[in-house]
Amino acid sequence: MINFFIDGQPVAAEPGWTILETARHHHIHIPTLCCHPAVMPWGSCRLCVVETRDGKRVQVIPSCLNPPVAELEVFTQSARVQNVRRWVLEMLLAECPASREIKKLAAAHGVTATRFAITDP
Repeated sequence: MINFFIDGQPVAAEPGWTILETARHHHIHIPTLCCHPAVMPWGSCRLCVVETRDGKRVQVIPSCLNPPVAELEVFTQSARVQNVRRWVLEMLLAECPASREIKKLAAAHGVTATRFAITDP
């Protein structure tokens, strides 16, 4: 088992699990769009980003692609994470303005409009 922390809560991951799989196992919500059990993770939507701290190294990474390491600290709702998610949702709204799922996710994150040019009328 790999022991680490998500939002201050101690969690354990099986070897081979990603941060996202571990969060789901422990009933911690991380939003996703492209992650589906029938498809290999490839991190295309970037909604599942989390902020990680491993010693002095702090970064924002897609949780669906990255495995945890011992003592890693993961933050699912930091200001950096929320800013990245809002930016991604604005881009998705520009690409798919009619998508109900994207509108729902965007609204849940406080995004009601996009500053980017709409490409799909």
